[in-house]
Amino acid sequence: MKCWIGEELEGSDKGILTLFVSGITVQSSIILRVIKDTECKRIYLGAGRLDFCEVLNSKLLIDYCRNNDTQLIVETSLSALKYSFQNTKLFEDATQIIVRFDEDIINKIGEDDIIKIDTKTDVFLISKKNMINTDLQDLKCDMFITDKLVYDDKEGGFIS
Repeated sequence: MKCWIGEELEGSDKGILTLFVSGITVQSSIILRVIKDTECKRIYLGAGRLDFCEVLNSKLLIDYCRNNDTQLIVETSLSALKYSFQNTKLFEDATQIIVRFDEDIINKIGEDDIIKIDTKTDVFLISKKNMINTDLQDLKCDMFITDKLVYDDKEGGFIS
């Protein structure tokens, strides 16, 4: 598990100070210990293009977000989406779910081509040129160069 703090640099929430969390197994107790001394009002699970499979003690995290006016953002790949909803409570309480299309084939879609989502009851369409675009030139090891690493299992835990 790895946590870092930085301003959101993608999408419509650019500029919001965010605690980004990456890891297959995510520990609520570590997230809460990290966020308590910050100005972060947003927790972003699934950062670093890594789908999480388990959130240990997710009720702690959900309660914290509710009681502290903190957004809970969950990112998952399209291929992992159907498994993600097995953690129903977390997804029900998420402020926003971001579905990531991370297949290289997407690069073959032209600016005027359309991405279609068909739910069997509705159809949603958007052209690539109408999407919010972020240049990833300053992204290194899953973090933007302005982000601050605050926890990393591989580095022995909390980083001051």
